[in-house]
Amino acid sequence: MVRSLSYILFTPFPEPFDHTIMPDSTPPNHPPASARLSQDASNVEQAMKPGYAEMAGYRSSEAVEIRATIKPRIELFLSYAHNDKSVKQRFTDELKARLAISRHFQFVLSSDNDLLCGDTWHDELQDRLSRCNYGILLLSNRFLASTYIQKHEIPLLQDKCFPVALKPIDIDNLETHGLDHRQIFFFEQTKPFQKVSGANLSQFINDFVEEIEKSILKQREKHKEVACVETEEHEVEGIIRDEDGTQKFIKRNLEYRCSSYECERFIDTCGLPGVISHQTEATSSADTVQARPYIRSWALESDVPFFALLGDFGTGKTFTCRMLAREINALHDESPESVPLCIYIDLRRVSTRVGAEKKVPRLVDVLRDAIEFTKDPLDKSIVTPEDVIRLVRSNRAMILFDGLDEKTVHFSPEETNRFIAELWSIREQRSDKENAPPQGKILISCRTHYFRDTIEQNTLFLGRDREGRSREEYRSCTLLPFDAAQIREYLEKRLGCDGDKIESIIGLFGKVHNLKELASRPYTLNLMTEFIPDIERLASENKQVNTATLYDTTVENWLARDEGKHEFSTSHKKRLMKSLAAELHRRGGEGLETDDLDDWLDDWLADHPAISEAYRGEKPRETLKKDLRTATFIIREEEDNFSFAHTSLQEYFLAGFLVDGLSAREFEPQELAMNMPSKETLDFVADMLAADERKGEKVVAALASILENAYRKEVSELAFALWLKLHERGMRTPAPRNVRLEQAELAGWVISNLNLSGARFDGANLRGTSFRSTVLAAASFSRANLVNAEFLGCNATGVDYSQADADAGILRNCDLRQSRWAGAELRLASFVECEATEMVDFPVDAEFVAARCEGIVSSSLPEHPQLSLYDGHSVGIKATSFNSDGTKIASGSADGTVKLWDAKSGTCLITLIGHTGSVNAANFNPDSTRVVSGSGDKTVKIWDTYSGNCISTFFEHALTISDCSFSPDGKYVISSSYDKTIKIWNVQSGHCISTLCGHLSEVNNAKFSPDGERIISASSDKMLKIWDARSGQCLLTLSGHTEAVWSCAFSPDGTRIISASSDHTLKIWEAQSGNCIQTLSGHTGAVWSCAFSPNGTRIISASYDNTLKLWDAFSQQILISLPEYRSWFDSNSCAFSPDGTKIISTSRNGIKLWESSSGQCIMNISKTGGLISACAFNPSGNRFISGSHDHFIKLWETESGRCVKILAEYSNAVLMCAFSPDGSRIISVTDSSEIKLFDSFSGQVLMTFKHKKNKLVQRLCFQH
Repeated sequence: MVRSLSYILFTPFPEPFDHTIMPDSTPPNHPPASARLSQDASNVEQAMKPGYAEMAGYRSSEAVEIRATIKPRIELFLSYAHNDKSVKQRFTDELKARLAISRHFQFVLSSDNDLLCGDTWHDELQDRLSRCNYGILLLSNRFLASTYIQKHEIPLLQDKCFPVALKPIDIDNLETHGLDHRQIFFFEQTKPFQKVSGANLSQFINDFVEEIEKSILKQREKHKEVACVETEEHEVEGIIRDEDGTQKFIKRNLEYRCSSYECERFIDTCGLPGVISHQTEATSSADTVQARPYIRSWALESDVPFFALLGDFGTGKTFTCRMLAREINALHDESPESVPLCIYIDLRRVSTRVGAEKKVPRLVDVLRDAIEFTKDPLDKSIVTPEDVIRLVRSNRAMILFDGLDEKTVHFSPEETNRFIAELWSIREQRSDKENAPPQGKILISCRTHYFRDTIEQNTLFLGRDREGRSREEYRSCTLLPFDAAQIREYLEKRLGCDGDKIESIIGLFGKVHNLKELASRPYTLNLMTEFIPDIERLASENKQVNTATLYDTTVENWLARDEGKHEFSTSHKKRLMKSLAAELHRRGGEGLETDDLDDWLDDWLADHPAISEAYRGEKPRETLKKDLRTATFIIREEEDNFSFAHTSLQEYFLAGFLVDGLSAREFEPQELAMNMPSKETLDFVADMLAADERKGEKVVAALASILENAYRKEVSELAFALWLKLHERGMRTPAPRNVRLEQAELAGWVISNLNLSGARFDGANLRGTSFRSTVLAAASFSRANLVNAEFLGCNATGVDYSQADADAGILRNCDLRQSRWAGAELRLASFVECEATEMVDFPVDAEFVAARCEGIVSSSLPEHPQLSLYDGHSVGIKATSFNSDGTKIASGSADGTVKLWDAKSGTCLITLIGHTGSVNAANFNPDSTRVVSGSGDKTVKIWDTYSGNCISTFFEHALTISDCSFSPDGKYVISSSYDKTIKIWNVQSGHCISTLCGHLSEVNNAKFSPDGERIISASSDKMLKIWDARSGQCLLTLSGHTEAVWSCAFSPDGTRIISASSDHTLKIWEAQSGNCIQTLSGHTGAVWSCAFSPNGTRIISASYDNTLKLWDAFSQQILISLPEYRSWFDSNSCAFSPDGTKIISTSRNGIKLWESSSGQCIMNISKTGGLISACAFNPSGNRFISGSHDHFIKLWETESGRCVKILAEYSNAVLMCAFSPDGSRIISVTDSSEIKLFDSFSGQVLMTFKHKKNKLVQRLCFQH
């Protein structure tokens, strides 16, 4: 029964609800594109806010089934006085049981028990009150007397609430704060819940819930009637459309945990504007800008597509993003045609890994998670990631991805590359086209040190935009800490106190170590203002105040605020959070699903029997699991995925786990085995130890114990990192008797000012590591990887470097006396101003450089520098080419990169990053302004050789690219692939103008005709095809071979075609008719390559039968057959002279020079010392070179056959060699992938390329 004060008055239900099911409705015709985009906008806006309407015109059996089975979701918030908690708990238990079996609705009941941890407790409570559909007010004298409830809860709930008498109240004589006009529920009109017992308890709750259900149904029926009238007006049968769905979508997303972000309360931060590039540019104070207006100007006034918002932890990146989105969407409301929507995506909410294989999420996964996170089960708008993508690509929306580092911290560099590329791909990759329609813009926010590292190592953003923009058009802004004026303004707005108090607080900040720096970060300043009395108390007690103690205070206050709501004790709750942080870190940052979280708690309690025993019999295990799931510090981001509310909270608790573990009485080192924690986590550890000297002593002792005992994977690295951190802070550090870091992974570390005498780094990975002013006396680096490592100002007396790989290492100002070097690799290492007397087994013949060292002869300055692959590619080179004038070299590698080098100095000009698979081809265009590359990642890319920007990426091949090259005029690119197709691409537009389909197997080779009008292709399907290069039509199919065709070529005049096949034959075809003119039989093995002579009168072929044959191109007679020909690399072991009159060939016994007209051997150079595996003419034909298995490159005079110069002696067999187009350079390669560039006149080595892993070089040529 209800005792009435007046009728209940409800505000309109937030969204209309449609009960109509029309399975037989007929879909209307598809709307035009503009209408579809408009509908997409509406749908995307709606997706972040629960809605109850289908898209107009959409009918499906699936939608009907969903409507028939899913109950509407109703969010109820329970408002109560904390002094009533015992009665409130009984009421809640009964209420939940009844709500769970409602026939009409899916009720979700919440209270401040499960408030999320965010900016402040008050802000989150206000957010929850604003977002709930209805509130339940548990009335009592304490409730009505609460000042907080009067000011902050009743005003937000009074128009959408169900008041119920929890305890006896005298409503006729009490101030009800605006509730006297509402119906207050009593049992049997007079009894509050506290006075009801036995069976009446259930009756009380049943009656109360029945009243709630009736009221909601009545309200929905009213909205249904209004919606039906609107539906008739719009002639949409049975469907209720939510016209402002987009605003709700975005509003819901922005208000999550942040509804109280108010411009009036917060201070805009300043920032340093910049561009994304490899260069670090100096910035003066005059360069600073107001961050949000600057970004708004980029978003609305520029044509720059990409923006990176950078900043250290706590500098306001998320606040800036959210406020920017709100501001732009408000402008969109005013001018929807000229201002795009601004879609905010919090990357903290999306999955870190997807699928059973735990892969990096794709763009559609990111968007799907963002949509599903806030989508109501009854939302029938059928919003998809594709809808969001379409809106951005049509410039109807821009998108903000907030919190990149929240994901990349758990990814490898390769996975980071992939993930950022996925985010970037929301913009369609288009070519440089004048009239190309604009697309929406992208902003990504990230912590500075994560993002900067990504840029420096991988050049992730240069070239991601495919519209031909320069790197200067990739904008960035790095947020700066608050200055003194901003701190003062913030305190005035936040605290509202007088100037003297503000000055007192600022003075406190200045007196306490580290507090002034913390106050400069908006996030930590926000925490500090909440607990200023606690900070004042700590300061007065002369206790340490730093980031860790600030978080200690925050955590203690949050736990105290919820006292009485915990099932675990406060101390146990903190231990639980520390262990959970460690578990999530070990899992690579992934959250835990509900079942996994419950199982983990079971295991944790089993591992902590004393804690488990404390709750045995008193609290059921399910109650403890619920307490964990509703803990203040963790949130459920997805349907069933729990993680910490903020990365900094996880880092704080993980630091606590490490400190507790290291200071435990029974210390177990293996419990600390985990991937290296973040820099922030190590900073938290140092702060905790600074604040607790007793724990600090125990931790230092534990670190010393770990370091001086046998190496433990991950544990030893962690101990060493903490030692470095403590040393950096000037704190007490471990003093191990010796350090054991054998096999440790320490690549790229900076180690300075430590005493590491006698340390063992045997077998450790120290690639790129820098030792600075460190004592290393008698240390051991035996078998260690010291490639690119630095030893600067170190005492390295007696150090054992035996068997170490120190290629390209730097040793400067070091004492190396009595050091041991047996078997060490020192290629391209540098010794500068070192004391190097009495060294043992030092490899004096190694290719190192020494200067001003005592004990090592200084190296003479080289006339030309050397180039090492340690400065460039990390694995084997698969393609190299010179540009037309010989000034640049392009190299493609299995590491997925293309590098451009200066051919004179050996300097790497630029690294072209973008491929994710091996680069199999890299060639310049005729004027050397572009490079085209083809890769195992199925893409072809065109690069600008000046800027290094990727101008175009061609994605349409389905399998590995076998080769690619420019057309004779440079306007087109042809690519062949294992996907059985050839594609022709317009270089200027980037469009694929033709896909040549017809082959039934891999396309092994494709070439333009000399005039660029036709294309010939060869395939493993045994056929060749001639194509029209303009139309892409297959003009002719050349059938006749009975096995795979490997090579093909046009004659110089374009009238004939030669092909080579595994069927042991060559065939000559008439290019015009496709008729087979002649079959050249004579080889007894597969024929791998073939070519016309420059004048077209001769054909040369190389076969697996170890012979090379010269044929008359017209009579088809074999002019020469070389039975001892050895085809190591067929394109380099035989060659025509430039004028076509001579042929040079190699054999086991030497070199032969043949007259191509007669086939006569005019010269036989025998007994050269070993198998000749490579040869080539210079452009004038008066000289040729040979490479052999006796390790020599030799230069010969064509006329006399005299060896005029021995260019070099390799340590391995020479496989390939070639002249540059002007004849001034010679390039060669060995079977160990050592490449040398020579001056062909002096014979001097200009550059040396060496890949240490013996990856075989597969192609070597100069580009004509």
